[in-house]
Order: sequence, then C-alpha cells, then structure tokens
Amino acid sequence: MNHDDRETQAVQDEAIENEGVEAYEIPKARFGAWTGQVKAVAIAHFVVAVVHLSMVFFVRNMFEAVINMMLQQLMEMGFGGEEISMIREGFAEMNWVVPLMIVVIVVFSVLFALNGWKLWLGRNWARINAIVLGVLIIPAFPLGTIVGIWFIYVMVNREVASAFKALSAQR
Repeated sequence: MNHDDRETQAVQDEAIENEGVEAYEIPKARFGAWTGQVKAVAIAHFVVAVVHLSMVFFVRNMFEAVINMMLQQLMEMGFGGEEISMIREGFAEMNWVVPLMIVVIVVFSVLFALNGWKLWLGRNWARINAIVLGVLIIPAFPLGTIVGIWFIYVMVNREVASAFKALSAQR
C-alpha cells in the first residue's frame, strides 16, 4: 500500500468515526497541517461573496461618476455643448451596461458563497471550483491576485486533494 492509499484509507476511517457530525461542521478529515488553510479558504469564499455584493450598491454611482468626470474633462479641453450632448446621448444608449454588471456581480457572489459552504462540508467538486474561481479572480490586482493564488495553492496541495477525494468517495 503506497503513501496515498494509506492516507486515503486513514481519511475514510476517520470519516466513518465522525458519522453523525452536524451537517454544517467541517468534516474532521485528515487535512493535516492544512486544516486551518482549508477552513480559511472556505471562509474567504464567503468574504469574497460579501465584498462582491457590496459592490452592487456602488456600481451605478461609480459608472455615472466616471462619465461625468470624462465629460467635465472634455469641456475643459474646449469641447462645446453640441459634442458633449452627443456624448451624453451615446452613454444613455449604453443603459444596459450597469444592469449587466450587477447581474455578473450577483452571480459571482452566489457562486463564491455556495462554493464556500460546500468547501466547508468537504465536497471535492467545491475544491475544483475553488481552483477555477481562484483563476478567475487573479486579474483583480492586487488583492484578487493574492487571494486567487492562495486558493489555488491550498486546493492543489496533494494532502488536501487526497482528503477531499477520500471524503467524496465515502459519500
């Protein structure tokens, strides 16, 4: 029996021991030294979801503020009322942008919250989703880059992956 098989068997044995544990507690699988990291990643998913949802309240105001700043700069550069009104009309035709941004933000919030919950419950598919979501937030420099790399680093760890797989195998 190789190291991975022994580790998987140990996780399965411990999972059987913990049968009847409350459904909302993180499984006491053998994540070893990584247990705290796995818990922290699950909690971080909830934090990212809340941060995304809080952005919904600011998106519309930020969009309007950016447009007004651009128009103000154009007026300072000497553009007249006719050009400015044409630009305003152009922006008015883009009224679909803000609702689309809000929908995307809400979808990502739900994905992060659901994934955090399922990570907490030890679902292997949530581990894989955490890797994908980590990749997706890397472009959000600097904080998204740090958090995304951390998600990936923890979730691709061999010990973490085998523990999640063993938990999934027992279900």
